[in-house]
Amino acid sequence: MNGQAAAMLRAGVVLRIPDPDGGVARTFAITPTGDEALTTDRNRHQDGPDRVLKG
Repeated sequence: MNGQAAAMLRAGVVLRIPDPDGGVARTFAITPTGDEALTTDRNRHQDGPDRVLKG
């Protein structure tokens, strides 16, 4: 999990933020770049079967 989190942080799609409950754990928040990438990927995956079946 640490490797995946580090990759997402480097890509700028998430930010690490302090635990709102005040613990030592950290949580993540999606960035505008991450939100855009998520929307693009979601649309591509949802539209994919339609494109294949229409062909």
